[in-house]
Amino acid sequence: MKQFFIFLFFIFSFVSVSSALEIEKVEFSCVNKKDSRLYKISDAILTHAFKNLGIKFGLKVLPPKRIPREINIGKIDGDTHRIYDFNREKKYQNLIRVEESIQMITQSVFTKLDNIKVNGWKSLSSYKILYLSGIKVTENGMDVAGIPSENRLGVYDIDNAFYLLNLGRGDIAIVSPSTGRASLKKLGISNNSIKMLTPPVVTINLYPYMHKKYAVLAKKLAGKLKEMKENGKYDEIINTIQE
Repeated sequence: MKQFFIFLFFIFSFVSVSSALEIEKVEFSCVNKKDSRLYKISDAILTHAFKNLGIKFGLKVLPPKRIPREINIGKIDGDTHRIYDFNREKKYQNLIRVEESIQMITQSVFTKLDNIKVNGWKSLSSYKILYLSGIKVTENGMDVAGIPSENRLGVYDIDNAFYLLNLGRGDIAIVSPSTGRASLKKLGISNNSIKMLTPPVVTINLYPYMHKKYAVLAKKLAGKLKEMKENGKYDEIINTIQE
């Protein structure tokens, strides 16, 4: 009789786990606007990857700091792209990283000034910096460079950063090239007025993050992303996406 109940326990456990993996759709969020290349790439790559896993993929835009909170409490399933050590301090206990990068990006300096030479974060320490609050690569870079708080102007919408930059309320804005150009175009600000400097201040790989209840799916997604890179599908998708 004892062996019979043990047998039933394993049967029900298997059924429970199997049911949990029968996922029809996942809902992710992204910090970038829909017209940015970053959004378009993550959307296209993840849509294809999940389709091949038999799962529908949905995506919506939310503020950077709101996304990890909502994943952590299970309101959304994942984040399209963040830096490798985004959750280094384990502030969000339920977040796990998908162990294959989804894209590589640069963070660049946009400015109206003519005398700035970009050579890493420390070269920017004397300027008033506008940036998207909650973007860890920017915040971590400023922390390491020791940029004082009075020189940091965090905003919750990158369009606001460029609006303020155009008014002279800051010296530089830091954002990815595609996002910066999309914002300038939307606001109708001339490229001659605000220009992007080279080289970029930093180049980084970005990774999807998911709620830990999707640990098995996260491993499958990592495998699918790697497979897409190896069979050429990843580059094929990337090359079709315009700014």
